[in-house]
Amino acid sequence: MSEKKSKAGRNPKLDPAVFRYTVRFNEEEHNRFLSMFEKSGVYAKSVFIKAHFFGQPFKVLKVDKTLVDYYTKLSDFHAQFRAVGTNYNQVVKELRCHFSEKKGDGVALQIGRADRGTRETEPPDCGTFKRTGGKMVAKISVGSSLYGALAYNGEKINEAKGRLLTANRIYNDGSGMVDIHRAMEDFLSFMPAQSRVEKPVVHISLNPHPEDVLTDTELQDIAREYLEKMGYGNQPYLVFKHEDIDRHHLHIVTVRVDENGRSIDTRNNFYRSKQITRELEQKYGLHDAERRNRRLDTPLHKVDASAGDVKKQVGNTVKALNAQYCFQTMGEYRALLSLYNVTVEEVQGNVRGREYHGLVYSATDDAGDKVGNPFKSSLFGKAVAMKP
Repeated sequence: MSEKKSKAGRNPKLDPAVFRYTVRFNEEEHNRFLSMFEKSGVYAKSVFIKAHFFGQPFKVLKVDKTLVDYYTKLSDFHAQFRAVGTNYNQVVKELRCHFSEKKGDGVALQIGRADRGTRETEPPDCGTFKRTGGKMVAKISVGSSLYGALAYNGEKINEAKGRLLTANRIYNDGSGMVDIHRAMEDFLSFMPAQSRVEKPVVHISLNPHPEDVLTDTELQDIAREYLEKMGYGNQPYLVFKHEDIDRHHLHIVTVRVDENGRSIDTRNNFYRSKQITRELEQKYGLHDAERRNRRLDTPLHKVDASAGDVKKQVGNTVKALNAQYCFQTMGEYRALLSLYNVTVEEVQGNVRGREYHGLVYSATDDAGDKVGNPFKSSLFGKAVAMKP
């Protein structure tokens, strides 16, 4: 009975290398050998020795350090260029959320022409823009430069245009000043050495309405509650108060990586932030800027059917009046609308067994007679769809 051969292990080589020789170098010879080996680009010393001994050709690789430095700097520049483009796109998006598309694009174009040196993590200063919606505005910017965010706020302190209000898990001596290098060390000691998050730094600007006069304690409380609701309550952070414009506002520097290296969820940040600021406004009784700005920014004129686009004229008039006035009866509402050549009627009925109640608006001439087709209130939004 023949024995079965085991199939385990490697297949035997046809021409195995079984002969071994030993050579010894002194220190000078060894250094020369290592220098020649490194220049050869060969992956193993034994292969290099055999090739050199038998006269086989091999490549000599020389690294030009200047080219390496140039490539590194070019890569850094490209990353910064992309960051500027990303920040610009975020600014345009925010402008279109708070302004008309035409006005937002105009402001964005001015920003692009005027300022080419924006820091990666420096959020746009909301104080230069007129707000058209909401009382408190929060701007969130993410980046990779922790030093840049700290230095930006440090400059405000050095110029006597800001001071440190409060801190969490970062050293604070209570003087209103900040030691940037120590703050850097505290942030970095919290963050794990290895993290996959490319842009861990978060820079937030919280901007109350100019007519809201808040104490430092109230500003600290607002900042803490905002950060807790956004998921940064246990993170290290610094809260600065800026006083470089008439409207005092807050700047917050934190990180979105926890102690275990996990990234804090930043999905839907814009909508979450907007909801949180509204909750804080109600809690602290902050100024209602939304109705006030509509009143200032929307001059009212009589609807002129001959000018065209009657639907837009009626819609703008109805929305502006609803934002500025409260009505007790439909008679009061009609009387006010009549001043601007608009009238309204209640409609009700039954469609497929479901009752409906609503309002229908129409343009009128100076005599009060209807002109053109009526418009359902739903075309102008929920705010004008309900009866007064």
